[in-house]
Order: sequence, then structure tokens, then C-alpha cells
Amino acid sequence: MFTCASTRFVGSGFKTKYMQANQRILPFLAIVLALTFSACGLFKPVSQGDRGQRGDEEEELGEIVGRRVWNPETQQWEPVREVHEPMDTISWTELPREAFPPIRSRPEVVAQAGKTLPDDTELKDRYAVAFLLPFMTHRNQPGRPDIYTHSYWALHFYAGARLAIEDIEAERGSAPLDIYVLDTKASTAEVRRLLASSTELAGADLIIGPYRSANVSLAAEFGKTNGKVVVSPWAAASGLTTDNEYFVQVNPSLETHCKTLMRHALETRPDTAEIVVVVRDVPDELARLEWFREAAWEFAGRRDTVLFQEFIVRDTTSDFHEFQIGPMVAPEGETIFLVPSWSNENFIYAVLRQLLIAQQQGSVFNGVVRQQRQVRVYGMPQWADFERIDVNFYEKLQVHISS
Repeated sequence: MFTCASTRFVGSGFKTKYMQANQRILPFLAIVLALTFSACGLFKPVSQGDRGQRGDEEEELGEIVGRRVWNPETQQWEPVREVHEPMDTISWTELPREAFPPIRSRPEVVAQAGKTLPDDTELKDRYAVAFLLPFMTHRNQPGRPDIYTHSYWALHFYAGARLAIEDIEAERGSAPLDIYVLDTKASTAEVRRLLASSTELAGADLIIGPYRSANVSLAAEFGKTNGKVVVSPWAAASGLTTDNEYFVQVNPSLETHCKTLMRHALETRPDTAEIVVVVRDVPDELARLEWFREAAWEFAGRRDTVLFQEFIVRDTTSDFHEFQIGPMVAPEGETIFLVPSWSNENFIYAVLRQLLIAQQQGSVFNGVVRQQRQVRVYGMPQWADFERIDVNFYEKLQVHISS
């Protein structure tokens, strides 16, 4: 059997005693090599699209064709014209503007849609927005070029908000907003003082901030008492306020993450799929199991049912080589794993590596792999910042990350 290959010898005068002693077989060898390379296409004419130099450019573009293949019957390069895959099509329906008017925040449009606003809704021509952020101005000295380290978060956040306001101005011609900026100094006492005495906060329609959880709780209660919307862009703790329709928590709590993962897994799983929650044998992660149980009970509508298995890892080695999670992968169908952990990247790597190996083993019957096992994994947002884990792990294991 001959294999086409390209071999290059560097240098001149390369000769061996075997070549000198076998001059008589060289003509035969030359014929064999010529036939071999001819079969591999070495002497085919170069495709028009592969020429290194082109002639004069034509004034008009010719026919647009796909790739070319060599036709041994015609001894020419010919374009491939057959379509072997289904073609995508786009279809749309134009909706009448009268029946589907554009979304606007004006009462006449709301009336056209057959809806009414709450009695206490007030539409304004301008809105007052107060930013309550820890700029730490008292820690920055006038005239000094450097900025206090802990001031950067507030500066960056406010700079992003200003960019958003500029986008509104560019789109509408002007932004109907009156912006007020207040420095909390990262102090609970200062937040209390501002909430009690600031005329800007008293007249604000929207309060954005603060940063620390304790200060967020104070602002949330202020908004609840005074009917002002408070948006917390950072705090993720639960229990900051209760029964507060004026509080918006942008960054969800860990409890919300866990319950959302479980609900999504239950809503999208096939009927035969198994769900496994994987945690380490440490207090913080064991406590998270209760959130998954509550989410499953809420989904089922009763508390006397078990919708998932719990897999507790008691391996204390540095690389987690002692535990075995592969047997939890079902031989057929899909197995869904929820892993509410992120503090130890080695642990996540060990879990994903074992699951990938188990998935690739497939279902074996009489020594023959019938089909590959199906694995789906749910993880935490911090996984996106891991450096050791190959992105192929995420793709092959259908990793879903909450956000």
C-alpha cells in the first residue's frame, strides 16, 4: 500500500550507499512513484480558485459558485451544485399597527390596549433619580492624583449609569431625569442621616443603591414606608426586606439561584430522567440541600414526594480522587446533576471529569456500545471564571450556569 506524503530533504549532496548499489531498480521505482502520486492527485491541474496569481480583473463579477471538485471523467475542476442539507427559510407576518401599537408610557396608549393603570399611578414629565453609593469622598485628599481603592466600585458603577443616560438622551433628544448623587461613605450611620434629612432622597422617585447589605435594608425600609422604588444593584443576601413591593434586588440571592436551577431542571427534564444534587460534606453546602427540597416540593405541590437524589461527597483529598460519581449516571436516558458549589475549583473539575468519562463509556450490551449516555449539569455563575477547566467539559456535558 502506498501513502501519499510530502517529504523534504534539507541540504545538498544527500546520497546513501543503498542508492549507489541499486541503480538498476531506480527506473522501476520512478514508474511506481509516478503512478502513486498521480493517483493522489499530485499532477492534477490547479483549480482556478487556487492560482497564486490572477490575470486582469474582469469588469463584472462572474457566477458565484461553491467549492470545486476534480471530475476524473472530464479531467476538469467542476463546481458542486447539489444541495445535501435542508435550506433555512425565513417567514414573517406584518401586524397591523392599530391592533399592536408601539409600547409607550402614556395613558392614551394604555387605554387603547384595553388596560387601566392603578389609581395611584402618577405619570410625570420628569423623574428624580438618586444614586446612593459609597464614593468614599472623605478618604480622597484634594490635589492628590491617586484615588482611594474602595472608591472605584462606586465610580465605575456611576460611570456606567451615565453612559446609559447618554444613550437615552441620544435616542429621545433629552433624558427626562433629574440626577442626584449622594455618598454613603460605606457607613450605616451616614445612610441613616441621609435617609432622615436629605431633601434629594425625600423627593426621589427612584433610589439606586446602597452597596452593603445593612445599608440596603435601611434604604429598602425607607422606600417601603415612603412609597419610593429602591433598586439594589449588588447585594445578594436574602431577607433584606419583607413584603416590600417597592424593592428590586438585581443580584439574586444564593437561595434564588438554587431554587431556579431546580425548577428549570424539573420543567425541562424528560419523564425518565434522574436528577442528582451534588454537594460536599461541609456545613454551607449541606444547608443548600434544603433549598432544593423546597423548590421540588413547590413544583410538585406537596411535601410527601422525592424528586431527586442527594450525593454527598466526603472526599477530603486535595484532588478529590477517592469519590466515585460515575455510577450515578443512568445506563440509558438522561441524568441531570445540580452542583451548587464554587469555592474549590479542584472539586468541580473532579466532578465534571468523572461525569465526562461516564458519559463517554455509553451503554454496553454484550460488549458493544449501543449509545452514549446523556448527562446535563447545572452550575453556579462563578464557574465562568474558572481557569483550569477546559471549555469542552462545559459543552460536552451541557453545562447550564445560572445568572
